[in-house]
Amino acid sequence: MPKVLKVETGAFAVVEDGVWWPGVYDTFTAAERATVFREADLSRLQERRNAESVSSRGIITIADLELRPSVLGRFGSWDVEE
Repeated sequence: MPKVLKVETGAFAVVEDGVWWPGVYDTFTAAERATVFREADLSRLQERRNAESVSSRGIITIADLELRPSVLGRFGSWDVEE
C-alpha cells in the first residue's frame, strides 16, 4: 500500500515497499491523489514540471494531476504532445 511522506524540503513523495514513486508533490492531497496514476504518467509529468522550473526540481500540484486530455491514450494514460 502506498504511503505519503513529507520530505526535507517540505514537499511530499509517495513510497511503496521501500520504493519511491516518480514525482514530488506540493501537498499531501496531491501525493495521495497521484497513487491512482501509472508510473510512466507520473514520470512524464515530473519531467515536464522539471523542464518548466529550469533551475530547480519541479513540484507537481493537484491542478497538474487534474489536467487530462479529453481522449485518453490506449492504456488510459495521458497523450502528451511535446
